Amino acid sequence: MEEPRPVARSNARYSAPSGREKLPFDSTGYVSQQLRLSQKADDKNVEEIFGVGPEDFISVFADLLEAIVENGDLTQRQDMTVFHNAVPPAISIHNYLQRILKFTLCSSVCYLISMVYLDRIVKLNPSFTISSKSIHRLILTSVMTAAKFFDEKFINNAYFAKVGGVTIAEMNNLEKEFLNMIGFSLHVSPSVFAQYRKELFFDAQMDQQLMHMSMEEIEHH
Repeated sequence: MEEPRPVARSNARYSAPSGREKLPFDSTGYVSQQLRLSQKADDKNVEEIFGVGPEDFISVFADLLEAIVENGDLTQRQDMTVFHNAVPPAISIHNYLQRILKFTLCSSVCYLISMVYLDRIVKLNPSFTISSKSIHRLILTSVMTAAKFFDEKFINNAYFAKVGGVTIAEMNNLEKEFLNMIGFSLHVSPSVFAQYRKELFFDAQMDQQLMHMSMEEIEHH
């Protein structure tokens, strides 16, 4: 993939569904206050909220997605959608997330919100499979969707397409299909956000503890 040019901003935003004029987090909420800041301050806020820096956060997120993909690849039959590539992309999930992190101004919380969105996609579309053929476009679209609904500053579709290695027409189509599949259910409450944060990083901490215990056992033998 070629390197994108400097970020082009867009003023378009998703509107909350009819009768609900709320952002994903209440304007007075801790998370909302912490994250409606400049990208320069984002690294510190990520550490305050998640307990890790952006790089570690991306690694944890990538590990989770890789586990989901591994399970999805075991499915014998996969219905092809606009998110599916004919063959899995050569770039790893971790490197793809790193690329999006590097070239976009999305707050890191958008990645956790995108996880909420992916869960909703699966629950609302039981026949849909997250696999190595679909995960990259799902990541790209879910992060862009989260940024449009949550971030005050975000990137337009053309730039996201460049970052993600798809055409503008494909990006627009992916966005349209994503919103339809999720039923335009983009609101994420503080309690849901806290639940996903806890589960994601509790599992990561447990893995680290088990690895540490295993290393100690090896050293003692």
